[in-house]
Amino acid sequence: MNIIISGYGKMGKMVETEALKAGDCIVAKIDSKEDWAKYDFEAIVARGNVAAIDFSTPQSVVANIEECFKRNIPIVVGTTGWYNEKERLKELCQSKNQSMFWASNFSIGVFLFNKMNIWLAKLMNSYSQYTPSMSETHHVHKLDAPSGTAITLAENLIENYHGKTKWQLGESSDKDTLCINAIRQGEVCGIHEVKYESPFDEITIRHEATTRAGFALGTVTAAHWIADKKGFFTMNYGDTTFMMLATAMVCLMTPGLAFFYGGLARKRSVLYIMMQSFISMGIVTIIWMYGGFGLAFGKDHGGVIGSISDYFGLAHVGLVPSNVHAASIPFILFFAFQLMFCVITVPLMSGAFAERLNMKGYIWLLIIWTIIVYIPVCHWIWGSGFLSKIGFVDFAGGTVIHTTAGFAALAAIFVLGRRHQKDISMKPSNLMAAAIGTGLLWFGWFGFNSGGALKAGSLAAIAFSNTFIGLASGMVTWMIYAKLVRGKVDFV
Repeated sequence: MNIIISGYGKMGKMVETEALKAGDCIVAKIDSKEDWAKYDFEAIVARGNVAAIDFSTPQSVVANIEECFKRNIPIVVGTTGWYNEKERLKELCQSKNQSMFWASNFSIGVFLFNKMNIWLAKLMNSYSQYTPSMSETHHVHKLDAPSGTAITLAENLIENYHGKTKWQLGESSDKDTLCINAIRQGEVCGIHEVKYESPFDEITIRHEATTRAGFALGTVTAAHWIADKKGFFTMNYGDTTFMMLATAMVCLMTPGLAFFYGGLARKRSVLYIMMQSFISMGIVTIIWMYGGFGLAFGKDHGGVIGSISDYFGLAHVGLVPSNVHAASIPFILFFAFQLMFCVITVPLMSGAFAERLNMKGYIWLLIIWTIIVYIPVCHWIWGSGFLSKIGFVDFAGGTVIHTTAGFAALAAIFVLGRRHQKDISMKPSNLMAAAIGTGLLWFGWFGFNSGGALKAGSLAAIAFSNTFIGLASGMVTWMIYAKLVRGKVDFV
């Protein structure tokens, strides 16, 4: 691995030590703007397997990042104090198809400490007598305050603790403000404390770095990882965990739909109706793997359709996040989440033609409709197609899934015509199965809607809450309607 060290101070020298231990080659050391002209970076990049690691200063880090973008050099950024430029640099990185991995701290210990911070913030919501505050202590050479790690800790605390809405360096009389005390002392590597105080006691969690070697090793590991990647990356395991759960919940909705429709069908048709949902899970998965995902989310062609070759057979679909779709989770997880949406769409409409299509007809409908209707509409709205370009927004499938399935069901009714079963009972076979299916659909809908945010956070929390409120409101509305129109409230 060819390593460029940007910022050859104490941390830069420690990066050099860890890189040499890993068998890497240090090909350039940048300590000022002029140093970028001293090396033949075109030749260095031509060697391949190259990345820069930046531990410079808040004043120079942005310029160093831009220099790497100009020269097509992937960069790992451990410097803090530049986050007001983050969105601009992210856009620049993506527009130029460059590579950047940043984190406020590359230490595993700090990562675990932050998880404790989030958990404690959620727990303390129930105890209003406690007031949180933070402090960070670093060596006298550190120029930015508060530290990037302290900012990350503060932002995560605010997101999960209802009593604070913003942070401020130093003291504040505003009860909504989280105060951060920054101390510069000797050669302290780094100490971070989160404290909750009440009139009776205090609770403190603390992380102290005893050496900078952990930071340096983390950036060297990140440099090895990013060398052949494109995109704007950071460390976020919470989003991945959340989206895995949301994907599993949406997957559960298709068997839930099988129970729901199966329970409402006549006894003679129960297994056949249920099979339609399960068959979709198999056939649509194959379609999605071999061309469907690329047509939906691949390179745009005229705003109408994507490129079938981009992700054919899961090519380029791996653990690396996409710099276009869901940048904080592995791309293969985005693939799986979108697959669950595609799987359930045709089964949604199957109630419109229950018992009226044989299996051969249903399979043909499943294949053709998925390819010529679902996938193009998905691309128009979610895959950078013409509708997304004019500002059309579909948060969790209201158009891509429910509108397309609804109109398809209506079309099926017009084509098939009236049922000629006036004297034949259509009594549901098993309302208990239908009730189980309803419960599974209700449960899965939390993942369906909150997963539309594509990451854990306030937007997902709002969608999660609105899902339950919306479903509950719909149930009450239906009960009132049934009582007024039918005179009684039944399960069906």
